[in-house]
Amino acid sequence: MTSDQATTLTEIASTSDMDSFAFSLEGKRKGTLGVDVSAAPLEVLLEMSIRRRQLKCDGLDIKVCGQSAYLSLLRETSVDHRPTTTDSCGVFRFTGTPNAKTLEGMSEFLVRSSKPIEQARIPLSARQRLLGSLGELMDNVFEHSGFAENALAGYWIREKTLQIGVADNGQGILRAYHQQPGWSQVADAGDALTLAVVDNRSRYGVGSRGTGFRNLVAALRSLDVTLRVSSDDASIETDPRGADAHKFLIREKTPLIGLVVAATIKLQGV
Repeated sequence: MTSDQATTLTEIASTSDMDSFAFSLEGKRKGTLGVDVSAAPLEVLLEMSIRRRQLKCDGLDIKVCGQSAYLSLLRETSVDHRPTTTDSCGVFRFTGTPNAKTLEGMSEFLVRSSKPIEQARIPLSARQRLLGSLGELMDNVFEHSGFAENALAGYWIREKTLQIGVADNGQGILRAYHQQPGWSQVADAGDALTLAVVDNRSRYGVGSRGTGFRNLVAALRSLDVTLRVSSDDASIETDPRGADAHKFLIREKTPLIGLVVAATIKLQGV
């Protein structure tokens, strides 16, 4: 990237870098910016993909630079295309409007994901629940995003971690709750995230719904993991293990149009 193509080149290698970068753009409405995401984890790459579209609507063009195994897959895949996978990572790009091709691709993505997760030595029971939860999170895009134009699901075995995530550029969690009767009292995104992730309370108020995060937390409980969910102007981070399962941290963040769910699992003996 030459100096006339971008006014700056920012390295983003962590979620905190991503938060700082997004904050630095508040108030900016024009220009081209370069970001080097060579060292970025899956969560950052998913959020960057969602934010790029959001920022482009504000007149900012984000040029993604750098090389990594996952970034290469992101550049190859397209909406409603068959999932793109390797032995260590995979990505499936889809929309919030389900059709036969999307559902077929989603099923194929889950099948392809099973072998790398097995090779990561995740215990069988946790692995089965993990894949089931990943499918439910993808279903949530259809059910709750408000017909998102862009959604991504992925996994990446990297630096002795298994990273999984689902992201969309839909309506966000607060608006999703407010659309249903009885939830007008939900004050902000932090409260909405607490309802969904910690309290497992569906916006539909039906006992059989709202199980996606509950199942995901159950799948992760026996593992060394951090779970982070971001939407609107907040994120929630929790460690689902044992006695610490009730502990969570709400943080403010630069508004994000959509939802990003990401878990990072530390692997043993890989």
